[in-house]
Amino acid sequence: MGKEDYPPGWRKVLEQIIDQGKVSMVLGAPDTGKSTFVRLLAREAFARGKRVGVVDADMGQSDIGPPSTVGLGFVERKLDQLSESTLRGLYFIGSFSPEGNLLPAVVGTKKMVDKGLALGAQVLVVDTTGLVHKEAGKILKKSKIELVSPRHLVLLQRNGEAEHLILPLSRRRNLIIHRLSVPSKVRRKSKEARRKYRRERLQAYFKKNFSFILPLEESLLGRNISSFSFPEDDFVNLLVGLEDEEGETLGLGIIKEINLPKKEFSLLTPLGESGRIKRLLLSTIQLEFLSFSP
Repeated sequence: MGKEDYPPGWRKVLEQIIDQGKVSMVLGAPDTGKSTFVRLLAREAFARGKRVGVVDADMGQSDIGPPSTVGLGFVERKLDQLSESTLRGLYFIGSFSPEGNLLPAVVGTKKMVDKGLALGAQVLVVDTTGLVHKEAGKILKKSKIELVSPRHLVLLQRNGEAEHLILPLSRRRNLIIHRLSVPSKVRRKSKEARRKYRRERLQAYFKKNFSFILPLEESLLGRNISSFSFPEDDFVNLLVGLEDEEGETLGLGIIKEINLPKKEFSLLTPLGESGRIKRLLLSTIQLEFLSFSP
């Protein structure tokens, strides 16, 4: 399976998942090696001729797609990082955390898994957030497992801290649970390091932008404008999701200015054209820290 220096027990699990194919999901607290495992699985499956899809459901530390989204990537060449996958789908969550956004996080994961399978993924792996300790984490992971129905569930933990997530599932005959230890090389990241990573990923996503003037219409915003008050400062630099007429996320945008008298607003987005944008999904994220080239 290559020359990678695998942590103890990882090689056997990787081989089993690749041989059996189907959907797998990786669970664990923050900084337990989830993305490392997913990367190794994706690389090895691709090297063995499999069509490999990766669903990145960690909207705060996204490797595939920009932060605030669930991303679907396909491996089309040997990769060193998951971010080198080819982006094939996005689902806008509008937050860097699943807390308070459990339903969108579950729906987005399910939609990206379904799309990956529809596009022919033979090995499809879901990377998840590190939310495991709170009740929200338990609900989130259980709901994802119920909807996605993975064949393999990989649990990475140091001292059994995530074991409670799978206790209700341990007797399911159609689910294979793999318990793996955290590699000694994995280091814990500080909150500031996580924020820095998000800023860098968003800056890279918005590196090349196009500016569009769009009408301030109810159909576009999905709300009744006549009964809605617009505190304009609340919308400046606001991150938004951009959907097409089928409800698919095309990409992200940033509202730069709202002109109420003209009932229009200006939008920055890496998308090269605005004709397919049929709806904006608002978030509570303002990106004042981003800088834009003229």
